[in-house]
Amino acid sequence: MKSFVLGAITGGAIVWFWGREIRQFIDEQTSGIREAAAGKLQTAADSLQAAAGGIQAAKNTIESGLGGA
Repeated sequence: MKSFVLGAITGGAIVWFWGREIRQFIDEQTSGIREAAAGKLQTAADSLQAAAGGIQAAKNTIESGLGGA
C-alpha cells in the first residue's frame, strides 16, 4: 500500500513539474502519425459520401421505375 501511495505522489509531482514538456515532446513525436490518420479518415469519409450518393441514385431509379408501373 505504501508503494502505491508513493508512486501516485511521485507520478503527480512529475506531471505537475514536467507535464508541459512531456506533452510537447509527445506532440512533436506523434504529429506525423496524427496527420496520416487524419488523411485516412478524410479519405474514408469521402468514400462513404460517394457510396451514399450512389445508393441514393439507385433508390431514386427504383422508385421512379415502380411509380411508372
